[in-house]
Amino acid sequence: PITRHIGHTDSIVMMGIMSSDSDILLYHGDMSDELLFGEWLEDVMLRMGFTQTALAAEIGVSQSTISNWINNVKRPQRRNAKDIARALVLDAGEVLERA
Repeated sequence: PITRHIGHTDSIVMMGIMSSDSDILLYHGDMSDELLFGEWLEDVMLRMGFTQTALAAEIGVSQSTISNWINNVKRPQRRNAKDIARALVLDAGEVLERA
């Protein structure tokens, strides 16, 4: 993956995440391990053409549950991670590792 260091900042909003007094990295290219689970999931969903509503219906959870995962409010349970892998045609081990 290609990364570019932005530098130290007191407060910046980037990709929907508030970061205070921390180093910020921008990620470009493939889905690197540095991405938070929610960012990674949203990227995969977009690449596969899934909306939050469609993925929720496919795996049997609410749209708000998908939103919580994407916004890194909550992490999926093990069984949900396996369902995500099945729906998005991913390796279950990778999803479980990231979740």
